[in-house]
Amino acid sequence: MRRRALFSALSEKVKKEGILVLNKIKLKGIKTKDLKEVLDKLPLEGKTLIALDKMDKNVILSARNLPQVRTVQARELNAYEVLNTRTVLFPKGALKVLEETFLE
Repeated sequence: MRRRALFSALSEKVKKEGILVLNKIKLKGIKTKDLKEVLDKLPLEGKTLIALDKMDKNVILSARNLPQVRTVQARELNAYEVLNTRTVLFPKGALKVLEETFLE
């Protein structure tokens, strides 16, 4: 049931063009300013959810001071978080983790 709800939420985001896939999100250090610069280059409005493929301490800690940005591990993604944001960012590696976790 949980998996169906998640895929339904993701399908809705795709229809509304609310999913962006990036090659990677790489930050040199823990700097909110650096993450904000990356996000400002993207067509984002409102709340943004960044689904990470692995624990990326730089991204997680840099995002915590941005009120419109949340981070989550792709394997812990749920329908509520997807529906509660306007845009979901997936690095390519996170899509693979999503497949491995929820399509087995």
